[in-house]
Amino acid sequence: MNFALLLTQTDTFLRWVIVFACCLSWYSSSSVAVRAQRTSDKNAGKTFKQAGEDPELTRWKIFVSSLAQESRTVFPEERRTYAVVEVANAYWEVDRDAGRQLYFFALDAAISLTRKDKKYQELVNYIISAATRRDAALVKELNKRLLDEEGDRGTISIETALEMLEQNPEVAAQMAEAFAPNGLQDGTASFLIFGLAKKDIGLADRVYRTYLTKASSNENVDLQSVLTLGGYSFGYSEYYTVNKRGQLVGASLGPIPGQSGRPFQMNAFLNLASRRLAQAIDRRNNAGGAEVEALNFPILFASEYILPEVVRHSPSSASGW
Repeated sequence: MNFALLLTQTDTFLRWVIVFACCLSWYSSSSVAVRAQRTSDKNAGKTFKQAGEDPELTRWKIFVSSLAQESRTVFPEERRTYAVVEVANAYWEVDRDAGRQLYFFALDAAISLTRKDKKYQELVNYIISAATRRDAALVKELNKRLLDEEGDRGTISIETALEMLEQNPEVAAQMAEAFAPNGLQDGTASFLIFGLAKKDIGLADRVYRTYLTKASSNENVDLQSVLTLGGYSFGYSEYYTVNKRGQLVGASLGPIPGQSGRPFQMNAFLNLASRRLAQAIDRRNNAGGAEVEALNFPILFASEYILPEVVRHSPSSASGW
């Protein structure tokens, strides 16, 4: 096998890896079946032989190990991630620890590229998507690595969760929860929650509660960000806020079956919004220049947007608003 030629023809390399993975999968299943039959015939009471003790399996491990080394040097660099993941999938059949290490290698490389250029975001999405077809524990470990990374981790995670929404809503929900309260300010998190609601209202409620809880405990989440959570709490398929230039940000979505205002969520949101509104007013009163105007926009919008809902759902607290 001329691996140098494979490295210069990346697509050919990937196709070869896929074929190899299929062959390895067939080998593993058939080998186990044959050994099981032989063992059963000889002595039904004996346990099966460890996979690592099989000479044939050892030979395959050595072979896929050399392939793993080749995949780490594939060019161009953005294609390397795909090659490493395919080899990791093949390795998963014979050595899960080695396969896991390759997944982490691929993720680190993808994050590095994404920091240089957002167009490589699809590499992160691809890795997480591939991992969901391997093992739930692996997905959690990869999500933790994303969480531990510095920089634009919020943008990476929310965009990745959106990509995962159609394929695996549960994984998308887990990712959103892990990175909450990121994604609130521009409404991306709310858009994801509504997307989840279309798939599973229970998942959407769970993620929404996580965002409320984490936003409430994080004083850095300002009024502008909190406002995007309002629509869902009142049972509306919408999310709106205003930025510091007074521009409306958000969208109205179509009706979602099963979505409705829930007292617990409404009360939790109104409590959070009230506290953030008071903080914004205090900050504005002590500000000067352009900052006063920038703070006034969300303050005025919050009052106009939320007050009618307060009167409708919590009239006893209306005087406080």
